[in-house]
Amino acid sequence: MTAIDAEDFRALARSSPWRWRTVQLVVQYVGAYPENPRPVRAFVARPAGIRVEELDGTLISAMWDRPHTPNWPSNAAEFRVDGLLARRPDEHDPYQFDDPMFGSYRWVSMLNPFELADGAPFENGHVDGLWSADLAPIVVHGGVSDGEWNGRRVWTAVVEATENYASRCSCCPVLVGDHSVRRLAQENNGMTVPQRQWPQAQQVRLDVQTGILVQLEEIGGHRPGDGWTAQIEAVDLDLPNALFDG
Repeated sequence: MTAIDAEDFRALARSSPWRWRTVQLVVQYVGAYPENPRPVRAFVARPAGIRVEELDGTLISAMWDRPHTPNWPSNAAEFRVDGLLARRPDEHDPYQFDDPMFGSYRWVSMLNPFELADGAPFENGHVDGLWSADLAPIVVHGGVSDGEWNGRRVWTAVVEATENYASRCSCCPVLVGDHSVRRLAQENNGMTVPQRQWPQAQQVRLDVQTGILVQLEEIGGHRPGDGWTAQIEAVDLDLPNALFDG
């Protein structure tokens, strides 16, 4: 089996919009993550539909969101020979492939974790808004393992944010740490942030078929083990439009 390196991992993390159209999954947050204290089942139909239920089927929310562009995803993407994305389309809209949100932008990043693939410069207290494949947002410690989790093929790595790491939204980064907390304060005119021992790294798992970030676990810090799991139950089913009518 061919060895997987950090560039392969980053390529999978930016490829999600091109790897699935619908997904059904169960999401469970662990520890202090505030999105939802209980597991939920979600149905997502790109680019605009989301339905979230209790595990017993009780409806929490259902809606049609509105995409930023009708051409979704764009065909202007640059692919590698293995079919993974080498570079996101440069159309000056880094949010054009966002999925509908539930709870926070961390949900959006779970479904399309491009912040683990591409970095963004940080100048004058703000991210410039455009992420680039030329700026690595993570360092991978100990290599990338290719294995199975919940019956699906996953790539697993322990990662640490670099100075190029820029979360989809600074208030809810995937990689919580000193770096993301410092950026949050700078973007908000020096706001006071909690003085805590933040994680040194995170273990992350990407589902190979979809590119979805199916598990995150904080390493070190004041809440080791916190994070989330996303158990994928089905991919690319034909979901009826009525499922997303609120």
